[in-house]
Amino acid sequence: IIPQSYDRIVLHSTFGIKYRMPWIDKKIEPELHAIIAKELRNQGCIVHEVNGIEDHIHLVHTLPRTKTIAQIMRCVKSVSSKWIKTRGEQYA
Repeated sequence: IIPQSYDRIVLHSTFGIKYRMPWIDKKIEPELHAIIAKELRNQGCIVHEVNGIEDHIHLVHTLPRTKTIAQIMRCVKSVSSKWIKTRGEQYA
């Protein structure tokens, strides 16, 4: 019997706001970070940190064995972008 193997890949991912516009203000930052963390967990990641500044986000998370970095980031960026667009015209 071969025992199950375990991998733990921890990534520091970043992504910027379109045109590097400073749209992440202190009013929306906590909820945006929570939404991003929730989506990372939905994708099977363990979330260590979500942070950033006005024009980009930093993520420290694990990579599940069954997904690629591209798949994870596509989902996170899609969910966060859709959420920001619901915050009003200034973020669209």
